[in-house]
Amino acid sequence: MKISALLPAYNEEERLANALKSLEFVDEIILLDSYSTDNTLKIAASFKNVTIIQRKFDDFSTHKNFGISHCSHPWVLALDADEVVTDALKKEIEAINLEKTLSDNIVAFKIPRSNFFLTKFLKHGPNGKEKILRLFYKERCQFLGKVHETLHCEGITATLNEFIEHHTFQSLRHFLIKKNKYADFQAIQLIEKKKKVSFLKLFFKPFFRIIIELFAKGGIKDGIPGIAVSKMNGYGVLIRYIKQRNIEGKTKDISLKDLDTYSLKLYDKTLDAFNKQNQKNEITSFSLLLKPFCYFWLDYIFNLRITEGFDGFFKSSLKSFESYLTLMHHYNYNQK
Repeated sequence: MKISALLPAYNEEERLANALKSLEFVDEIILLDSYSTDNTLKIAASFKNVTIIQRKFDDFSTHKNFGISHCSHPWVLALDADEVVTDALKKEIEAINLEKTLSDNIVAFKIPRSNFFLTKFLKHGPNGKEKILRLFYKERCQFLGKVHETLHCEGITATLNEFIEHHTFQSLRHFLIKKNKYADFQAIQLIEKKKKVSFLKLFFKPFFRIIIELFAKGGIKDGIPGIAVSKMNGYGVLIRYIKQRNIEGKTKDISLKDLDTYSLKLYDKTLDAFNKQNQKNEITSFSLLLKPFCYFWLDYIFNLRITEGFDGFFKSSLKSFESYLTLMHHYNYNQK
């Protein structure tokens, strides 16, 4: 039984070729492009079996379901432009008898995904032990959810053994940009669900996201890269609430009103300050865990942010994030 590959893309000229090369074993590749302005389309057109369709992006599920509707074959392998199908996974997929699979009511396969972050493939925690539904029978499956979309299937799912490689973020700055983008969608969802921002949520949700990922799920075993990605995930939880208040018109601080610009300025500011330093410090897991936390409380209490309501909490949180970015610049330098 033939397989179509679905690959959504927008301005992916740097990574697209590797993804497309890894898909040359399938019968058809549908590139779902969101009107790229770089060389994405030129690169895609250089590959055989690639059909390019274009659609303006609205949300992840609607977008991908549209792409599925253009797939000619009954089974679909969904891949992102920053992912690569390994040779071992290709062989495993090619060995599957999809007709027999369907007769056994198996309509989708979970595929393990190995995430590369900073200097290594993560092996522990939620970022290192992912198994995601990627190969599926399109008549019995569809994507649901606007931000972190999930594939819902009518039937049994099985799990493959081999991996997709996920080269998730080109740099820490790129990670920050993507987190800011995801937070836009998540803030809208919170408003649609009539969720309120509270200090209880602000104090505990980002913190517990980090603690659960690192200690309950074992992400700490990946060392500094594991801590760094969990800290960024905690940041992602925090900023969805900043953006929710921005949309609701409740933010007073000017810098918070344009969080994307402000956060990237923080990144550039800390990188510039780091480059001007003569001494490059060795970073430990302990310092990455505790220093940003201490910076938050020092700013929140001693600079009287505690008197500024939600905006004060957010400003102190971003002071903590500034400390995190400084530490990460030192770490990245030491890995060269």
